[in-house]
Amino acid sequence: MIHQYRQLVSALCYFLIGIIWYLVDTDAKRDPLIQFHARQGLVFLIAAILYGIAFHLVSGLLSILLGWIPVVGSIILTIVGILAYIPLIWAILGVVSAVQEKEKELPLIGHLGKKLNF
Repeated sequence: MIHQYRQLVSALCYFLIGIIWYLVDTDAKRDPLIQFHARQGLVFLIAAILYGIAFHLVSGLLSILLGWIPVVGSIILTIVGILAYIPLIWAILGVVSAVQEKEKELPLIGHLGKKLNF
């Protein structure tokens, strides 16, 4: 039961409900695996929000600037559109790492989790 509990709480840390669960549950705060994924999850949530804001600003600006170029504009906007999936990929990597009970940092942003103390 403890094994499944660790996996569940660690995986939920990549969603807001998991962070709230971690802050309320004293047993979760004592588990090093859950602590790691709570820090990674908080970094992920902040990065995903900032990434979303920046992505929409940049893609909106690019669509205005490049929308009138038939082929090159379409190719660049398609590539930019694919970049919208980066936060989803981060979330999937984090949940998979949590379910496997591994402390694997998220690419590009995971190192920031070490700086959090809560």
